[in-house]
Amino acid sequence: LVYNDVGVFMLPTVICSLLAAAVRSGARAPTCYYAHTKYRFETMDMDFFAALEAAGLSCEEVRKPGAPSPPPSPVPYAELF
Repeated sequence: LVYNDVGVFMLPTVICSLLAAAVRSGARAPTCYYAHTKYRFETMDMDFFAALEAAGLSCEEVRKPGAPSPPPSPVPYAELF
């Protein structure tokens, strides 16, 4: 879903629209779960998270209770240098 610039900027808009429609139809607190592998495409994640915030959405990293912390995210563009 977030493999190019269109997905980066449009997916948050689509999610926001779907959640707003749920509220209009009577849902009390709609929630969207989206599984995402971070840092697969350098800076797309930073742009995606910024687009979520710009759409008025918030995100939270979750994982199974007791699961070890993932390794630190790589520095953007680290593979280029």
